[in-house]
Amino acid sequence: SPDWKIRSYSYPLLISFMFNVFKLLRIDHPSLLINAPKLLHGIGTAITDIMVYRCAKNWFGAMPANFALLCSLLNWFIFYALSRTFTNCVETYFSMIAMYFWPFPNAISSVFNPQHVKHRRCALIFASIACMMRVTNAIVWVPLVARELLLLYQVTTTK
Repeated sequence: SPDWKIRSYSYPLLISFMFNVFKLLRIDHPSLLINAPKLLHGIGTAITDIMVYRCAKNWFGAMPANFALLCSLLNWFIFYALSRTFTNCVETYFSMIAMYFWPFPNAISSVFNPQHVKHRRCALIFASIACMMRVTNAIVWVPLVARELLLLYQVTTTK
């Protein structure tokens, strides 16, 4: 099938690493091997909900952040799909964390702000992990990175 080109070995590697740690610690009981990926995804879903709230709070303020969190928590599809053991769920976790760190500068002069640079670095690390999980995640990140590169170019050429 043509979708094998966009699949990655990163997610099975993550689960395999977790199972090997259990084996090394000699706690590889069948019930743990069955439930650990589910627990991992439950934690990832909770972190994603927290990041939705924090992103909305950073971008829009406290009151809209409460509504964003409410919408996220009451969305039946997120409730059903995000906690399942799928690669695109892990991609979503990392993308949402990266969005939280992504610096959206209001002024072009803030591009070299140390806090901006630190957040950009964290965002790019999480975004690259998300892109390793599924290559199609680059559709989200290429325009954002291109915009950031354009801002950096404008700042460096005007100095």
